[in-house]
Amino acid sequence: MKQWIILFSISVLLFFQATAKKEINILFIGNSYTYRNHMPKIFERLARLNGKSLKVYSNTKGMTSFYRHSKRQNLYKAIAWKKWDYVILQGSSRDMIKDSVTFKTKTIPGLEKLIGAVNSNSKQTKILFFMTWAYQKGYGKSTYFEMTKNVKNGYEFLSDNYNIPVVPVGLAWKEVRVTEKKSKLYHRDGAHPSLQGSYLVAACFYVSIFKERIKKHLNLFDRSIHRKIGKTSFATVKNYKYSPLNFEKQDLLVN
Repeated sequence: MKQWIILFSISVLLFFQATAKKEINILFIGNSYTYRNHMPKIFERLARLNGKSLKVYSNTKGMTSFYRHSKRQNLYKAIAWKKWDYVILQGSSRDMIKDSVTFKTKTIPGLEKLIGAVNSNSKQTKILFFMTWAYQKGYGKSTYFEMTKNVKNGYEFLSDNYNIPVVPVGLAWKEVRVTEKKSKLYHRDGAHPSLQGSYLVAACFYVSIFKERIKKHLNLFDRSIHRKIGKTSFATVKNYKYSPLNFEKQDLLVN
């Protein structure tokens, strides 16, 4: 009898080990738009709250474009450190609105070095572009809405050329800003994210990677803003042509 119990216990243990959720390893590469308010950790906490098994890392540097990222040797060490499941690439919003010469001679070559390093480390790694948002008052002669469109067009151009999905943070940002008057997405500098802004980033990545609605929210500010951000992130990612959901032709979401 005891032998039977022991064998049964071992079988159950092996079963649960075999069916345990695979831990996902994610690397965020970006600048202050990524690291402000410890966004990668907010994303990790949100995912764990919703039952996901993952580890999230980041390699960031302020005021850094794709070209400048490509010059950072410690970044290549971070890329080679693990066989990542996902690597997120975030450059400067101004990467997408630079003159065509700078875009072709610096942004594109720098980005290609980063993509090449990720692919060389592991062909299985999924790369995602992090579409950023426009400055609160626009940039130069461009209004907020014009800058949003320019950034969007830039990331879509990259997606078309490198066959990489885009997480449409900037579009979800615009929707919340326009439709939720109580929202405060910006830091007082009018460019960087507030805590609400960083939560919106985390929410967009949650939907993009796990392909489902956020069922449980962290308690960081007004609950109605949490719900608005969650609902908008899901709808934006679901309906955006270049998002991981539609890019990978996975139309069925967990509701």
